[in-house]
Amino acid sequence: LDLKFKSSSEFKQSTSKLTEAICNSLEEALENNQKAQLLVLKGRAFDLYEEYNKDAEDALTKAIKLDPMNKVVWNTLGNVLWKRKDYEGAKKAYESCIDNCGKNKEALRSMSMILRCFNDEKIKSYNTKESLKFAKDAVAEDFKDGESWYVLGNAYLTNYFVNAKKIDELQNALKAYNQAETQNFKNCADLFYNRANVLMYLEDYQESMMNFKRSDELDPSLNAKEMINIVVDRVKHVEYAINNKGKMKPKKL
Repeated sequence: LDLKFKSSSEFKQSTSKLTEAICNSLEEALENNQKAQLLVLKGRAFDLYEEYNKDAEDALTKAIKLDPMNKVVWNTLGNVLWKRKDYEGAKKAYESCIDNCGKNKEALRSMSMILRCFNDEKIKSYNTKESLKFAKDAVAEDFKDGESWYVLGNAYLTNYFVNAKKIDELQNALKAYNQAETQNFKNCADLFYNRANVLMYLEDYQESMMNFKRSDELDPSLNAKEMINIVVDRVKHVEYAINNKGKMKPKKL
C-alpha cells in the first residue's frame, strides 16, 4: 500500500474505503451473531469522525436487526443520528435502548441531553423537566460516574433558566458539578466553564474566575478569558457601589 497522502482528507477517505472493504469481506463470511458484532465495530469505527457518517448509520441499522438487545448499538446509533441533527431519531434510539435493554446510564444521560436540543417553545418547559428526571436516573444507576453528575449539573442549570429561577437550582447545579470533579471528570473544559457561570450568578467571583481560568487551560476555544473580564468588571462595579454606598444620597441612608 502507498501510504503517502497529499492531505488529511485524502488519508481519511483512503482509510474509510479500506475499512469498508475489510468489513464487507468479513461480513460475507460470518454467521449472523458474528456478523452483528462486526457491524457494531464497523459502526463505532465510522462514528469516530466528528461529523455525521452515513456508513456508521447503515452499519448500526443492520446490526440492530440482528441484535436488538445490544445497548451499545442503540446508543451509538443515537449518537450518529444526533450528529445528523435528527434529534427525534436520536431520541427514539435512546428510548428503544431503554425499552429493549433496560435502564442504563449511557442512554439515560443521552436522553437528558437530547431533550434539551429541541427548540420548540411549546414543549421546552416540559422537555427541560424530563431532562432533569433522566439525568437523576442516570446518576442513580452509578453514583461514581462523573459524566452523569456533569449532565445532572447541566440539567439543573437549564431548569433554572427555563422553569425555576430559584437559587436552589443553582446550588443543586453546583453540587452536581463538584461531584463530577470528585468522580474524576476533571479534564472537561465545559465542566469548569459551566461551574464558573453558576458561581458568577451566586456572586462567588473569586471561585468563578478560578474555574474560567481552568476552563481556558483545557480548551481556549471556549473563550473563557472573555468571561474572566466580565467577572472582573462585575467585581469593580460592586466595589464602586459599596464605596459610594449604592450611589444613594446621604439623606436617604
